[in-house]
Amino acid sequence: MKGNGMNRKLGVLGWAAAVGFGLLWGCGDDGGSGGGAPAPTQSETVLVQKADAAGAGVDEAMTAASEGIIDTGSGDSSSASKTVAGAQAAPTPTFTFQKSVSVVVDLDGLNAQGNDRYPNATGVISVSAAGTLSGGSGAGHADYAVQVTYDTEAVFTDPVSGATATVAAGASFSYALAVDWVYTDAYNWAITHVSHAQVQGLMVTVAGGGDSATVSVEAVRDVSCALTRAVGSFSAVWSVSGIKEVTIVHGAETHTVKLEVRSLAEIYVTVDGTTYGPYTAAQLRWLCAVDVN
Repeated sequence: MKGNGMNRKLGVLGWAAAVGFGLLWGCGDDGGSGGGAPAPTQSETVLVQKADAAGAGVDEAMTAASEGIIDTGSGDSSSASKTVAGAQAAPTPTFTFQKSVSVVVDLDGLNAQGNDRYPNATGVISVSAAGTLSGGSGAGHADYAVQVTYDTEAVFTDPVSGATATVAAGASFSYALAVDWVYTDAYNWAITHVSHAQVQGLMVTVAGGGDSATVSVEAVRDVSCALTRAVGSFSAVWSVSGIKEVTIVHGAETHTVKLEVRSLAEIYVTVDGTTYGPYTAAQLRWLCAVDVN
């Protein structure tokens, strides 16, 4: 398993401590949500941790796939943009987006600065995208139907709880990706990409705290990202929303956990029909030791 490395998850910054799976900070008390409703119990929190880890098998792979497609048409600008310094380190070549893209993404690969690009994931995925394209190198739009296949067993680790989710080689899911771009020169450009996924029945094995469970993931996930480079400046603005419903089978017990992310400032958790929230991503990280993104 890889170390956590640099936490690159969306919208959650400034946390230095890692929390072991089963170390439940604040869970089971009455101060859990912004509305004053009770927080999940300790046993429910373990289920939330497993569900969130299972969802990361989709989240991280979808992010890696989109960035792989963007990079093939923009000279690795997505990798370079992981830091402002990286985005400004070298000129960006002319954009060359295509109607059809095939790329293999090594989740253990490095970014332009030599850092682990996906520190919470390991494995290899193949990405195949096909669709329509209008415009040219200076400005344009593309709509892709994207297929993601796990070429090897892939392991995703929640950097807070330490729970791991393993997706078997050969598993796959699909999603839609739209890309818009404007390229003025090597130091002035903008890319916006928006993705939508509906995943059904992705089977994942989740482990942590000495036990494991078989999990079925149903997910709707919407992500948008705007990358803008100008002389002397760079910005990357992300937004994410979606619903992950996870069925957890553990021995004779079956549980259902739903994570509804309306935004990173409004998250609801439902465990076996009982709903908690709303929480911010930072509150849920503190309460249940999960890294929701």
